[in-house]
Amino acid sequence: MGDEEDKDDPEVAYLKAKMNKSAAKTVEAILEQPEMKRLIRKTLVREALKSSIILCLLFTGIFTIYNALRSAVNWGLAGDVAAGATLILVAAVYLLWTRRS
Repeated sequence: MGDEEDKDDPEVAYLKAKMNKSAAKTVEAILEQPEMKRLIRKTLVREALKSSIILCLLFTGIFTIYNALRSAVNWGLAGDVAAGATLILVAAVYLLWTRRS
């Protein structure tokens, strides 16, 4: 049978649903094992720690550059607000851009 005929066949749809249900049960059984829970938790903590360190370094660098520019230019309150709004806008655009891809 062709793909178009398979879509309309109720037996094929039933078998696909049964296969998906079986696969979900298999994955649940694997994830319920204590060793797998520890492995997942360890991986998530490691990745979260690396990401948080990178973000801390990034923000510290951004704020250090900002303070240096602020001291050099001495632009006052309006300049601080404009620079802060620009940084927030850049971060928001980046977050929205990475969310779509």
